Amino acid sequence: MAERDELLKARIYELLESWQPWQRRLWDLGTVLALREAAEAADWVSRQVLSQTATSWYARESLLPRLGSDAAVRDGQVRRHLNEVCRRPLKAGTRGQRSLTLLADLVEDGYLRRWHTLISSGGPYDVERAARYITSHMLDQGFHQDHLRRQVKGRLDAAARASDLIELFIELQAQGNNRFSGFVVLEGKIPAGDIAAKSAHWLDQKTVSALLAEGFPSHPTLRGSGGFRFRVEARDPYMAVVEMTEIFDRLRNRARYLRGRQQLAAHPVLFVEGMAQPQEFQRGDPSVTVHSLAKAGVLYDGLTAMEDGSRLDDALELAAPLTGSSPSTAVAGAWAALESLLFCDTDEADREEGRAVAADRAAALVAAGWCRAELTALSHRAEIVHADARLRAELERAGKVNRARVEVLLRWLRSGAAPPALAPADLAALNRMRGLTERPHATLGRVNGYLRGALRRLYRQRNIVLHGGSTRSVALRASLRTAGPLVGAALDRIAHGYASCDVSALHLASRAQLALRVVEDPDGWPLEELLEV
Repeated sequence: MAERDELLKARIYELLESWQPWQRRLWDLGTVLALREAAEAADWVSRQVLSQTATSWYARESLLPRLGSDAAVRDGQVRRHLNEVCRRPLKAGTRGQRSLTLLADLVEDGYLRRWHTLISSGGPYDVERAARYITSHMLDQGFHQDHLRRQVKGRLDAAARASDLIELFIELQAQGNNRFSGFVVLEGKIPAGDIAAKSAHWLDQKTVSALLAEGFPSHPTLRGSGGFRFRVEARDPYMAVVEMTEIFDRLRNRARYLRGRQQLAAHPVLFVEGMAQPQEFQRGDPSVTVHSLAKAGVLYDGLTAMEDGSRLDDALELAAPLTGSSPSTAVAGAWAALESLLFCDTDEADREEGRAVAADRAAALVAAGWCRAELTALSHRAEIVHADARLRAELERAGKVNRARVEVLLRWLRSGAAPPALAPADLAALNRMRGLTERPHATLGRVNGYLRGALRRLYRQRNIVLHGGSTRSVALRASLRTAGPLVGAALDRIAHGYASCDVSALHLASRAQLALRVVEDPDGWPLEELLEV
């Protein structure tokens, strides 16, 4: 009981760390937002932006399994009605859509309180699923990871229980939105400056100087041309920065339409009242990474470094907005990158199945790398390296070869050796890997399902942006938060294949999909070789 409580606390805290690699991050939305996304999707089906097939797949393969595993959606009449609604085609203006919206409200009301009751009473729950559902719910409510992490760190001590953490979340959720004010300092000549001076956002030079002197006296003196003030409502200061960044980017993009391609330039930080230090603009996700080009030594070598490298180069360029652009641009570019590499337009089976097959292939690539990503990191933990002399000797012989290090740890896990004293987050990861060794096919199938759901959502959001012309979908930001790092992980694997072995993305994906299907077959590939080419 005590160990489970510590593992849950540690896992929630880890999921709030925005710098964590893809394998330790959230891969899905919370239950409430997932239900609201489904209700919204019905409207887009009626406008022929989304297909009925896509929304039916989402309800069948993502929503229904979630309803059965989320312990806060208790086994009662609400769950029964949710199951009934999700099994029928959702259409705009129908009783099904109205019912789903009302049921989502019921699930949201008291959601965290039900988790608190279950956890404080010592009831049965799975640590990993509980951590993911609870953390996703808070982020879907509009909180920023960094704010929640600071709240937990600042207000709970080491003796706090998991139920105390949930109580803190309930308190924060009850506070609702707050009003925030911040400003940017404009530099150089302002495009259409006479119009800017009439804007409700405008601040003249004198006002900017006064605000800087009053709120940020330690900041170096700026020689600005004026400024824009933004007032937003948000859950916390960090999300206020995100909102203000999006507002400024929209204004900057408008200015680009002026004749002469004039630029609306600003000092590269936001000054938010109530925050001690200026804040960088929040664009993109720092955890979207592709390391393979640097590891292979071809980061700056251009197209000639790889056979058929132009396809990969184009895909990396398309996905670049993930690291520093607006959500709508990032969604469109990320999906274009995956589709360009993982959909074969000359394959009749691909044309019949549809372009969403690219999401399934990307998910397989990432799922096949999950084991190696987790165990490679664990194999370098000093507590594990020194767990026993034999394990240490085998890891030393394996050197820096990741496949060999993973193979050593898998043998150690299968031997039933007791885990050493680890940090709770690492112990939770080790427990996940132990479960993988015991039931590889079921575990990888479940992980692959989560990843398929996240990447297919990316495709739906892309269609809403490009075909629906909307940048305000309820799940747009959350889709980037969950799918962005996964796109980076898939591109990293593809880049490794191109740079090291000149293996195409489609071949890699086919290998990964087959490896996941035959993982328990004696003649199939072992866990440490699911990604070998």
